[in-house]
Amino acid sequence: MPEGTEPAPASEARARPALLPKDIEAANLQGELGCSFAEYETDAPLLVTMADVRDGATADGVMKLGPSTLRLSAAEPGGFNAMVDGERFISGDLTATVAVTSDELVGSGESPPRRATLTLESAAFAPQRIEGLWTCGP
Repeated sequence: MPEGTEPAPASEARARPALLPKDIEAANLQGELGCSFAEYETDAPLLVTMADVRDGATADGVMKLGPSTLRLSAAEPGGFNAMVDGERFISGDLTATVAVTSDELVGSGESPPRRATLTLESAAFAPQRIEGLWTCGP
């Protein structure tokens, strides 16, 4: 993000396109475990990522950007473990950065989510910061 540029706050009035099951399936993501980011109080994810557990693996992901889906790759290798606390994904000039903002688990179960932000940066639009939940596991 250029210095002095603040991300635009997430607008509750603007509906963001979420991934549909067919979008995720069509992306054919490979990996043993995955993570997903969803806005608060929504079920459908904006971003889904997968990676193998080994440290040399690079995570791949898919997100919806407007009416189209977009494939992304982690900026650095590190496998699944590198994604758990957030990760930076890239596709062309787009950067999607997930940052976990609280270690507190939200809910229960095998893989409860944590609060996080998804920041989108590109030359094509002003930076956007989206508040939501980051869920990682099987």
